[in-house]
Amino acid sequence: MTHATFDTVAVDLLAGADGEKRHLLRANGSTLIKPGYIAVYQEGADDAKVDDTDHVLPPMNEGDEVTLLAIHAEQHFTEPPPRFSEASLVKTLEEYGIGRPSTYASIISTLQDREYVEMDNRRFIPTDIGKIVNRFLTQHFNQYVQYGFTAEMEDELDAVSRGEEEWITPLTKFWTPFIRQVETIEKTVSRDEVAQAREIGIDPKSGKPMTVRMGRFGPFVQIGTKDDEEKPKFAGLRPGQKMDTITHAQALELFKLPRTLGATARASRLSPTSAASAPTSSSARSMSR
Repeated sequence: MTHATFDTVAVDLLAGADGEKRHLLRANGSTLIKPGYIAVYQEGADDAKVDDTDHVLPPMNEGDEVTLLAIHAEQHFTEPPPRFSEASLVKTLEEYGIGRPSTYASIISTLQDREYVEMDNRRFIPTDIGKIVNRFLTQHFNQYVQYGFTAEMEDELDAVSRGEEEWITPLTKFWTPFIRQVETIEKTVSRDEVAQAREIGIDPKSGKPMTVRMGRFGPFVQIGTKDDEEKPKFAGLRPGQKMDTITHAQALELFKLPRTLGATARASRLSPTSAASAPTSSSARSMSR
């Protein structure tokens, strides 16, 4: 039996009377030209469900009039590309010529060990520190985080291993402009720019600005600045809170004391008595029972 033949077509339809209210509608689909074997047999036709994605259009000629039967309003949003999984990340590294099969595991473990990413439904989700490092490198060391840089560097090192190039050549080519750029950035970029502080509002009690930033022990909210006469107040973000999304109201909650943290084995309550010290990676240092 011969195969069925379809033509891929796009139909433009003019709806409404001439003038500003006339609209151009477009339908993309396919038109059956020669039925071939499907004239007598269609596999699974008995159990097939109606699928709007098939878009099989009837034969039409220019100038034909069609009858409007119904209008269905649907809203579609453009979705971003899916987050990388381990498999898709390795596939992308291979496509760009970055790394070797022996180094893929260490690349993934480094991302996790340095807490640049966390896993959610087997997908890599960037952490606050991961976003900050990415923005800083992209802004100040853009040429070194381009896909082609690592691939070209590995090719050059391969040439050194084969004896085709002296090792001093790629080292000089990389180090000379790199150290010059590092020295320039150390002089021109402030700590606040590195921490990428974001102002989230004003503290109603003191009238001082509230900012969220990255610190030595993780992200935290700060009331006041280092130039104030009084020492600024600090409060670390709670698990699940992100620098990009924390609101002014949520930040104020971090400074409300006393706050019950839990209970000891003897059923005694644990609560912090002060939020004036910088956040630490452990529990609050000053506790009362």
